[in-house]
Amino acid sequence: MFNSEAGLHALTFIDTMLKNGSARMAGEDGYMSGPFTRGDVAMYIGSSAGIAFVAKDAGDMAWSTTPLPKGVKQAAPFQGTNITMFSNSTEAEQAAAFEYMKFLITPENTVDWAKTTGYLPVRESAQQSSDWISFIKANEPFKAGNAQYAYGFIDVRLPGSFAMKNAMQVELDKMLYENATPAETLKSMSTKAQEALDKAK
Repeated sequence: MFNSEAGLHALTFIDTMLKNGSARMAGEDGYMSGPFTRGDVAMYIGSSAGIAFVAKDAGDMAWSTTPLPKGVKQAAPFQGTNITMFSNSTEAEQAAAFEYMKFLITPENTVDWAKTTGYLPVRESAQQSSDWISFIKANEPFKAGNAQYAYGFIDVRLPGSFAMKNAMQVELDKMLYENATPAETLKSMSTKAQEALDKAK
């Protein structure tokens, strides 16, 4: 469904900025915290996990964070480190893994993890705790992530979704690095994405 006028507008917007030099690819320097703290770019969109890296390299530069701009509706993608239990483990291993998972996501531990890494606490009780609230009051850059908590979403998990994203990235790279046009890219992304989903059925 992204093969539409809106999809073409988005790809054309990206393509135009890259070609006229008003934007650059994050991969040119690994993470954008480097170009940002050097003053090569005025701003960038990235994970809240980048806060610690910016803070380390910013020196006396005045900087902060802000919520993502609102488009059709307020939204922020939730991603990050995952906790997984494998189904092929033994019952004892699963019991031990479950205990460890519970330990990791206690309000105290998830707040401590968030303070250290820039990720958000994974429980509402932790996010609303006095410890976390007082921390973000004293640490301005952490406020933006917290402000977007209510608008967070995760991608729908479909069979073939990982293959679909990879196929789309291959086609997008052709526009970014091989001069494919936005219209060509949109058409090929749509075709390859659908093929990946169909294959997984």
